[in-house]
Amino acid sequence: MNKIDLNNRVSVDGKSHSQKAIERWYVKCVRCKITGNLNNLQFHKSCKQEIQIVNYLKQNIKSFLLIDPNDINKSNSNNMIVYTMFRSCKQNKYNKTNKIYNTASQGETLCKLILDAFDYKGFRKTILIKLARILNVKICPYCNMQYTLVADENSSSLAKFQFDHFFSKQEYPWLSMSLYNLIPSCAECNHGKSTGTLGLKFHPYKSDIYKQFVFRIPNTEDVLYDIQKKDYINIDLIHQNATTSTELKEYYQMFHIKTLYQRHGDIAREVFAKAYQYPYWSNPQNYNWVPNYSPMNQLRLYLGTYVRQEEIEKRPMTKFIQDLWEQARGKPIDAEIRLEDE
Repeated sequence: MNKIDLNNRVSVDGKSHSQKAIERWYVKCVRCKITGNLNNLQFHKSCKQEIQIVNYLKQNIKSFLLIDPNDINKSNSNNMIVYTMFRSCKQNKYNKTNKIYNTASQGETLCKLILDAFDYKGFRKTILIKLARILNVKICPYCNMQYTLVADENSSSLAKFQFDHFFSKQEYPWLSMSLYNLIPSCAECNHGKSTGTLGLKFHPYKSDIYKQFVFRIPNTEDVLYDIQKKDYINIDLIHQNATTSTELKEYYQMFHIKTLYQRHGDIAREVFAKAYQYPYWSNPQNYNWVPNYSPMNQLRLYLGTYVRQEEIEKRPMTKFIQDLWEQARGKPIDAEIRLEDE
């Protein structure tokens, strides 16, 4: 739920990559193949707008691969220039006959042809696996509950990830391989969002989603005196800053945030129990339980996850645990102790 920052990104192998280096590598890997596919694209050449669209894509391929999400809907952007032309002919259909697309009542649409040219499905088996390793986004930025990983099996690449297209590839097929339109995500969130739309406040490359809301237990007795120890627990998502309740409702309905987290009453009880016991265990006069560890690392071990907000992408449910800890303790984690650098 925190912003995916490409500056000094540390990949799976521990190497640091600058944003410019990632962009250069990415464009180099995909540009030539996409341009070649566009050159070989067989469409209905009697339609001048379609010729203009394809030519414009070829001439501005790099800008589409690296387009800033803030510029997607700007009236003078490359994206909107193409989209304006695309809207009037995107429903044109073709029937492939003798390797030539002729107008027909049934067949492939211009959208499908452009998607084929940008070849997301093909790149997903090759370059996008490498991109996932470089980005090293371990936890889904939408839900902070599920892992999004890439693993190796018998020296063969095995993709254990999905990329959500923040801006739908059906609406903008030429953005299907745009770097900042590819969001590493878990399967549940990718399918839950599908072709739905969200504001840039919830774009993982543009915003720290965790700052938009906090998890809260509306009735703390549910965790303090739950004799039955139910897995189900009531939770609220309280909007923060400029985020409206309407925007937040759309977000957590799309990704089923409340439904997912309400099933973890055991974790909520554990967090509250640790919060009330912490003053005793954190006092070295009572128990020096982690010698030679900084206060931050002691709390991290005690809590069972990371304590810095910017590190919530490293372990599932860290946002949930941090928020409930703050509710139980009545103060933010960073005010609890002096968070020292490791």
